[in-house]
Amino acid sequence: MITDILDWRSKISGRAGLAKSARFRVSIMPNQGFLAGQQDFLRNFPFYCADAELAGISLNTSDARIYGPMFKTPNQVAFNDFTLHVLTSEGMFERVFFGEWLNFISGDGTFDFRFRNEYATTVVLEKFTEKATGTPVPIPTPRPENVPIPTPRPDRYAGNVPIPTPRPDNVPIPTPRPEISEGVDVTMTMEFRNAYPVQVLAVPVSWGDEAFLRTQVQFSYTHHIQK
Repeated sequence: MITDILDWRSKISGRAGLAKSARFRVSIMPNQGFLAGQQDFLRNFPFYCADAELAGISLNTSDARIYGPMFKTPNQVAFNDFTLHVLTSEGMFERVFFGEWLNFISGDGTFDFRFRNEYATTVVLEKFTEKATGTPVPIPTPRPENVPIPTPRPDRYAGNVPIPTPRPDNVPIPTPRPEISEGVDVTMTMEFRNAYPVQVLAVPVSWGDEAFLRTQVQFSYTHHIQK
């Protein structure tokens, strides 16, 4: 039993604190159908997905009675749809992408709906910790421009040991993956199997608002796997 605020704080700290909603990433996996030629869009999609849901699960029940009061018995598992809120770029690429995905499902206007393996895919939602529980890998700190690079002494590189060549300016420095460089850990991964969009909600626009446009997409799927 929690007796005071210090006791409550110690119990919360013992479980690495409370989870925060901002630490997540959503990825859409490519498939052999519509998404096969959308590699560039799928690679950048995690940066545009601003809101997501850890989807719910429920049991469908039916009333039963043998003797006495009625009771419910489960008969089916129901995986609830989930919605993604996607920031929309100036070119409206995100809105066009999901509209074309739905159009592909319905047969490109012929209403001859395609088979599920042509349009369904796996959507992965990863939940990260705010702080690392393991040993973080530090991000390399760039060298300040006002600090001169020391010139190596020629006599120290006698023999066959070559003098290091400075890195050319036109060669990009590899960007480390955030989950490795910042040392954050994945606390939960939810994979939505056979997922596909079933609805693209209307995007409101107004002269009296300067907010960023968001494309809301509702997904259906057969089941999810929680890791």
